[in-house]
Amino acid sequence: MSDPSGNRGIDATKGEVGIESRDEPSGPSPSLDVSDDGRGVSRRRPRLPEFDYLGHQAYHVTVVTHRRMPILSENLAESVCTRIVQSAAATNFDPLAYCVMPDHCHLLLQGCADDSSLLKFMKLFKQTTSFIAQRDFGHHLWQQSFHDRVLRKDDDALHVARYIIENPVAAGLTSDSSTWPHTGGTIVAQSQRIEWDGPEGSSLLFEP
Repeated sequence: MSDPSGNRGIDATKGEVGIESRDEPSGPSPSLDVSDDGRGVSRRRPRLPEFDYLGHQAYHVTVVTHRRMPILSENLAESVCTRIVQSAAATNFDPLAYCVMPDHCHLLLQGCADDSSLLKFMKLFKQTTSFIAQRDFGHHLWQQSFHDRVLRKDDDALHVARYIIENPVAAGLTSDSSTWPHTGGTIVAQSQRIEWDGPEGSSLLFEP
């Protein structure tokens, strides 16, 4: 199981995830649809143009493989996990949780700085992983869009993280999420000290 270093945002004594919210958008939770050519972002279609996708926001992002082909396995899946962590570090994000499935991946990301940009993260992540997939495996990797949801104050980050980590179980790929090799994140790294189902473990801290 991938285990990035430099964990942040977790109070292990309380079992709480410290996710910050800055300039929370009004109305429905925004979603960002970004089209690309499989190598990087080339066209942006935001559903809420006034929302800049910058700063201390938390996102649940889903990325799907080209034609939903189940090509994310073994070495390629591990490379994707590595690039999630590296891209997050390069763009000032904390990868709270992620899971790479055969034909898609889920990410829970927390912006750590005012200039943390989801677009920059996705461009870097898709460029580097697409290059590796084409060079080493001859695959066109990603579908021409990704979906994201901005977490709000009333969202439960641990619930989202658990949904992400339990994806292989829900898909019938394993009976125990801890045996799935292509998961990770700062929440996962400390999951032994988090009460997933308890009243504290299911809570969410937002910092101003």
